[in-house]
Amino acid sequence: MTRNSHKTPGSHSQLYQYNELPCDGSFRYLTLYRGSGADPLRCRLQTGSVLKTKFEAISYVWGKSKKNKKIICDGRIINITTSLSNVLRRLQLPHRRRKLWADGICVNQDDLNEKGHQVSMMGDIYRSASRVLIYVGSDDDDNGPQVCSLLDDVNRMIDETCEHIDMSWNSYPCLEKDDPIRSDTRWEFLTHLSCQDWFKRGWMVQEAALAQHGQVVWNQTTFSWENLMRTDLWLIRRAADLHHELNLGIMACHNEAYKQRKKAFARIFSQELS
Repeated sequence: MTRNSHKTPGSHSQLYQYNELPCDGSFRYLTLYRGSGADPLRCRLQTGSVLKTKFEAISYVWGKSKKNKKIICDGRIINITTSLSNVLRRLQLPHRRRKLWADGICVNQDDLNEKGHQVSMMGDIYRSASRVLIYVGSDDDDNGPQVCSLLDDVNRMIDETCEHIDMSWNSYPCLEKDDPIRSDTRWEFLTHLSCQDWFKRGWMVQEAALAQHGQVVWNQTTFSWENLMRTDLWLIRRAADLHHELNLGIMACHNEAYKQRKKAFARIFSQELS
C-alpha cells in the first residue's frame, strides 16, 4: 500500500494534491486520526486493494455541496462539506485511529475519469467493507435510545417465536389485536427515524443491502441495520395495520433488498421465497 502525498513542513495552508489512482481494483481509504470535541480533523489517505484492506465504509447524505469545512491530510488541507465533517466527527474515536471509506474524500471529485471508475467499483467497496456505517443524521430530540430499546425488544420477541415454529411460509403468527406492544409509545420514535433524509435517497438502498454488517448511527445511538429490517418486515407481514398507521412505507425498498439477502429468515413471511 502506498501513501498519496508526502507531508511538507510549514503551516497547513497548502491544498492536498491527489495522486492518480491506478485502474487495477485499487481504491483510496482514509485513516482518521484519534480526536474528540473541537480537535481539528486529521487523516492520512492511502491506496490499497479493496479485497485486501480491512476498512469500514460510510453511507451518508452529502447535503449541501459547498465545501466550507476542512480536514488536515498529510499536513495539507482538503475542503469537505459540512455533512461529511459532521459524519467524521461523530465517527472519530478518542483513543485509536479508524480506517474508513467515504466517497467525498476518498475519491478525487475533480477527476471525472477517476469518479467514473470508482463509481463502478462502489458495489465491491460496500460489499468488501467489514462494516457499513449508516449515518442517518443528527438526533436533536434524542430519539435514538428509544428506537434502540424498541428494536431490541421486538427482535427478542421474534427470536423467541421462531424457536417454537418450523420456519416455513406462514408459520409465524399475526400480532394479536390486544397485544400491548401495539400501544407502545416507542413506535413514535421509529417514525421519526424513518423521516431522516437518508431514507429518502434511492441509492442508499444498495449501500445498505450490500453490507456484510450494517450499523445505523443516529447521533450518539447505534443499532443493528438487520434488527431494523427484521422489525420492519415483521410489521409489514404480521402487523400491517400498525405498519400503515406508523407510515413506514419509505423503508419498503430497503426491505425488499434485505429479503433477498436474508431468504432463510424472510421466507416465513414471504410466500415467494418459500
